[in-house]
Amino acid sequence: MAALMAVIATGAIFVGLYALATNKNERGKFIRETMDNPIGAMFAALMIVSGLAFFWGVMIPGFGAIPLWLFGYKFHVWSAGGIGFIVFLGLLNLSLKKNQ
Repeated sequence: MAALMAVIATGAIFVGLYALATNKNERGKFIRETMDNPIGAMFAALMIVSGLAFFWGVMIPGFGAIPLWLFGYKFHVWSAGGIGFIVFLGLLNLSLKKNQ
């Protein structure tokens, strides 16, 4: 089930990027929404990218074994994505609890 969701999310990203590249109205709408809430847009983008990096890093070992040097520590793509995704889930949880 997780594999299906990751494939659907990856496909949705490619469809969205294609729409941004080919449709001027979609591009303008995206820019306006990003300018209205830049922190929220950055948060959502980083959470999606880290989640997909974790999933694809686990599913494709050659991709997941690529070393990343962050703050002087060596991480693999899958571990950096997993840590980032867990951090973003925690921040999302705190944000939702604060708004209740």
